[in-house]
Amino acid sequence: MKIPKSWMGMAPLGLCLLVFATTLPAQDRVALVIGNDAYQHVPTLSQARIDAEEIGETLTSIGFEVETLLDASWKETRSTIETFSRDHADAGLAVVYFAGHGIEFHGENFLLVNDTDIAKISADVPRMKR
Repeated sequence: MKIPKSWMGMAPLGLCLLVFATTLPAQDRVALVIGNDAYQHVPTLSQARIDAEEIGETLTSIGFEVETLLDASWKETRSTIETFSRDHADAGLAVVYFAGHGIEFHGENFLLVNDTDIAKISADVPRMKR
């Protein structure tokens, strides 16, 4: 298995996840992998989708049931997270991986979806907290 250089700092966590995950039945290992490159109001990225796809492939190869969401809006992301949470509430191990922009605003951290408007961040914060 080829491991991207950008993942090297995550190696200890990845090893722990691999050891723990392989002790659970396959149906108990689920993952939601989100990758956003195509932002509308902040600089676009070039690697987040690729990172998400590679993480998804890696998790699949070790027996995870993986759902991948790429370049999604707030509405799509929220709906997917709600469905994933509901459908896998009893999973033995659930992993959520996000590749994309994040921001700290007044001491709170947020992951940015593709249609977040930084110029209107104070208006978007209540929406992001839902």
